[in-house]
Amino acid sequence: MGRKLIQTALCCGLLCIASAAAGQGPAPNADARSELIRQIGSDNHVERMSAFNALVGQGESALPDVFAALKDTSLDAANERIRPRIPVLLRRFGTPQKPIADALISALGDDNPAVRSSAANALRQFDQAAAVSVPALAAALSDPEEPVRGAAAFALADLSDWAEPAIPALIRALDEPLGNDALDWSSSARTGAAAALERIGSPAVPSLIDALIAGSESRKTTISTILVNIGPPAVPSVSKALAEADSENGIHFQAILLLISAEQR
Repeated sequence: MGRKLIQTALCCGLLCIASAAAGQGPAPNADARSELIRQIGSDNHVERMSAFNALVGQGESALPDVFAALKDTSLDAANERIRPRIPVLLRRFGTPQKPIADALISALGDDNPAVRSSAANALRQFDQAAAVSVPALAAALSDPEEPVRGAAAFALADLSDWAEPAIPALIRALDEPLGNDALDWSSSARTGAAAALERIGSPAVPSLIDALIAGSESRKTTISTILVNIGPPAVPSVSKALAEADSENGIHFQAILLLISAEQR
């Protein structure tokens, strides 16, 4: 009698498990997943978000197909919005960070500037992969397209704890021309570079001082503002530079020290 009860319980348990699995439905096939990827290019917000959520809900098993779609340039002919939205989708996945960051870094070399810009913007989220993404983003600051440079600069600002290797490239980005439009991406690249250098803080100060001394009047003004915003950590190096500076650069260093002092009162 006891053995029959155990067998009955086991059978019931197996039936419950089978029923639960059946309720989840079959695993998505390649065609169904491809259709979801196509839907992320939709103009319909509800349809687009539904596709995003469905793909993310499939977990890591969906990533190989998503990575392949990111590289599939034939999608551009069907809908030019699909591939630039894939980095946005990958931000929603979030993990595993290293494979996703690797795919985004590869996309920084894509022929489509919209894909490159979207990939640079998405990389800001993956701090655990910063060791590999920071050099790639620093290189993207030299991209021929302004939106890509701007996205890379702001991504480095968000990854500032790991962005010290990007300091030389960020300083070069301070020479970006300012556009007439406040939303112009050329000004955004310059603004993003300044924000990144401010957040990097003390490690950036010696290079900033060297760049101020050698730079144009416009660069001197920009770097002075950055050093003031870095604040007290910049004071020892700026004071030393003032003691060694000529009269032209000395004026800038004096002003920086006065402004930092005034902000501490």
